[in-house]
Amino acid sequence: MPITSEKQSDHRPDAAGDVLPLCESQLFAGVGDGRLAELCDRAVLSTVERGSLVYGPFDTSDVVYVVAQGTVRLASADPDGRQLTLAIIDAGSVFGESALLGQGAAGVFAEATERCRIYSIPADRLRAMIQREPGVGVNLLLSVGSRLRRMQELSHELAYWNVHRRLAHQICMLAERYGRPTLSGDVMVARVFTHAELADMVGATRQTVSECIATLMRMGILERRRRRIVVRDRPALAAFGTER
Repeated sequence: MPITSEKQSDHRPDAAGDVLPLCESQLFAGVGDGRLAELCDRAVLSTVERGSLVYGPFDTSDVVYVVAQGTVRLASADPDGRQLTLAIIDAGSVFGESALLGQGAAGVFAEATERCRIYSIPADRLRAMIQREPGVGVNLLLSVGSRLRRMQELSHELAYWNVHRRLAHQICMLAERYGRPTLSGDVMVARVFTHAELADMVGATRQTVSECIATLMRMGILERRRRRIVVRDRPALAAFGTER
């Protein structure tokens, strides 16, 4: 079974409520209901608990995954156990595309960051759909290209930026992705991110991230409300660390 979680339940997505998230995925935009129904006949919908692996760094798989509910992170780890988050996969997004090329995980693992429902779609069925529906292939390329571009940016940041600048930039991106305006005109990151999770995103220690956020809060650039990050001064956050 591709999903390696010990606590999971699997079933065929035959109910309307199960199929709906797949229909709403950007990957299958423009695909008719009939074609999607054929694909769903071979898909498996699994529940994966928080902290469980969808696949390990050296696993091989012949399925592609689509997140129906929850969030999955793609990450790598060095021999000392230090982790680096490479991407966050939200509901409706695809991952594990290397199965289409018959490749393994290449040192990357996928972990549920909250309780998730995930579709496993056989790679051969998805290849067949791409042949019949070229738009699916275009959507897949756009998704993979965006993720590869971010990984290239992350490599550049790790090589040339200090931790303060990397963290500030990461929080800016989270605010753009998950931000919600507040009554006071600030932007609240709607998802909770711990200091340890932020540290894995920027290649730093939790202690360093905690100290940096404390500095940003003293400066009035950030605030914490109900455990969520609130950006009070976006230009100052974007500039933080650029002169260190």
